Amino acid sequence: MLKEKFPRLVLSLLLMVTAGVNIVNAKESIIYGGGPFYNKASEYCDLIRSSGFTTVMLWTIHLNANCDMNYNDDNILKNGVYTGKASWPDEVKAFKEGETSVRRIELAIGAWNSDAFLHIKNLIAAEGTGPDSRLYKNFKLIHDLFPAIDGISYDDEKIYDVSSTVDFTVMLSDIGFKVTLCPYTRSDYWGAVYSQVNDLRPGAIDRVDLQCYAGGGWNTPAGWSGVFGDLQVAPGLWCYPNDNGDTPSSVASKMTNWNNSNNISGGFMWLFDDMLSHQGQYPIADYGWAINNALEIDPWEDHVLTLYQHCPYYHGWSADIGVGAYTAADIVRAGGKDNDASSFVIDPGYKVTFYSEDNFQGNRLEKTSDVSCLVDDGWNDVVSSLVVEPVDEPLGLWRFNDGGGTVVTGEGLLGGNGELKEMGEESWVVGRECGGLSFDGIDDVVSMDGFDGVAGHLSRSCCAWVKMSNGGGQIMSWGDFGLGRKWVVRTNNDGTLRAEVQGGSISGTTNIADGKWHYIAVTLADDGSPNISEAKLYVDGLPEVIGGVSGYVVNTGPGNVCVGVFEAWPSYFAGSIDEVSVYNRVLADDEIFLMYSEKALPGDLYRDDIVDVNDLSIMVAGWLNGDGAGDVTCDGVIDLQDIAVLSEQWLGELE
Repeated sequence: MLKEKFPRLVLSLLLMVTAGVNIVNAKESIIYGGGPFYNKASEYCDLIRSSGFTTVMLWTIHLNANCDMNYNDDNILKNGVYTGKASWPDEVKAFKEGETSVRRIELAIGAWNSDAFLHIKNLIAAEGTGPDSRLYKNFKLIHDLFPAIDGISYDDEKIYDVSSTVDFTVMLSDIGFKVTLCPYTRSDYWGAVYSQVNDLRPGAIDRVDLQCYAGGGWNTPAGWSGVFGDLQVAPGLWCYPNDNGDTPSSVASKMTNWNNSNNISGGFMWLFDDMLSHQGQYPIADYGWAINNALEIDPWEDHVLTLYQHCPYYHGWSADIGVGAYTAADIVRAGGKDNDASSFVIDPGYKVTFYSEDNFQGNRLEKTSDVSCLVDDGWNDVVSSLVVEPVDEPLGLWRFNDGGGTVVTGEGLLGGNGELKEMGEESWVVGRECGGLSFDGIDDVVSMDGFDGVAGHLSRSCCAWVKMSNGGGQIMSWGDFGLGRKWVVRTNNDGTLRAEVQGGSISGTTNIADGKWHYIAVTLADDGSPNISEAKLYVDGLPEVIGGVSGYVVNTGPGNVCVGVFEAWPSYFAGSIDEVSVYNRVLADDEIFLMYSEKALPGDLYRDDIVDVNDLSIMVAGWLNGDGAGDVTCDGVIDLQDIAVLSEQWLGELE
């Protein structure tokens, strides 16, 4: 069996190499921001998402003696109750959503002359860090209210108490936060905190942001070498014009030199608030580019797999992995270690193949869903190389063969069932294969509640069999109504196929509103900044000649998959639909043609690619013998409906 699979594996790896495998770089570019990230988070959301920075630092929390919290001057938690902006959790989450470079968000604690860590010390002395302590309850509340916040960053510039800081860090790790240290002096304190925490919760502290400006202006990564074991620092600089602030070009130069001499783990910029006043001269994205270019960071890399050091998830080191082939060295570059992974999470629609030896050798283990502990598979601390790839199975598939009721059965990785709305028993009709659904063009829709299709700029394919006599209707859709954020497959009024986002579209030239069944497909490849003008359209298994294009970037938002309409801006479909499918990959031309040809002639019972008297003979024999042969409508009997399907296709062959 291994021998039989080997050529396919080799071909897969060769294709990845020749196509350019995306190897995840664990280095990060970080932007610190204060009040604007709270008071005007929505206003600056798009600016941050397009900045190229991979981490957003929300600076800063001032913790009071009674454990109440202020975000700078705004109270956000009082007496154990959240008192901040009701919209802030969603606004913070939005930094990570859609087409964005942001993949991590942290909340800072402390500042110059802040007593936050004194209060932490006193609260721990009085109450400890258990589940009943105010510290635990309040930070657990923040964790639950702000699921987009991945970590807590420490800016202690006054207290420097090792014992209470270690206890506090262990508590945060147990709640589910990562921890970043942000020193400017006292390497003895910070090194002791890291060492003791690492003994108790290995990997809980996974980043160090080193201040190399203002009071830390004398700092260099080399001066802190070895303080945190093998963990390298990410030096930070202050933007122009403050404190002899840096321009993007000087940032790029310094980061390049530091990286060449010390292999730094990333770089950060202080301060978004100051950058806003000089955007015309030095755009914020230029600072992001300066760090990314110097450190060879790809901020648009899509991560679909995260490896973790320990069981269960979120403890120890973590490594974010994209689609591609990863050797042991690649895993290390992504932030992991060879033969040291114990758990992982993987996005739906992807498969990971683990290998026990480097360079894709040794024993293999394939998985398509999260594993909280590889011990049960006998693979704890075994993974040495791996391959991540999309699976062939669709995310969602709806065959419409239920025959009645208000629910359509969903198949695929995420599809789930769909609900018929404003549709009755008369909506169930003969489809292209077995059953189908008829839509009245007035208010009929099938909603796949809980399934949001393919988000952002990720690759996708959408397919369906359709039959209509009039164009203009929406066949399938998802997303929301913002620019670039809806995804709609429909027909134009002239019956030609059309794919659109808010702001742009692409159309074919074949009229499919002729009362016959047609197989339609739309694909879009994620090239980092996909545009609707790059989508490919197919009718009956063949690529369409494009008739019209209006380009706009694709950045699909959340919103249920619907069949028969786009509910936010409806143009209801009139006709029949069958065999709807959604993939999170680009189907190849030959795949689409095969999917079409397999169901192009359900009446071809003789399997000779034509419907004629031979097929009628088989159907008649099945009727007489009662053996079911010729039941093309899949209703358990051979009757006039089956004869009608066969006749329609026979007559079509004669035209």
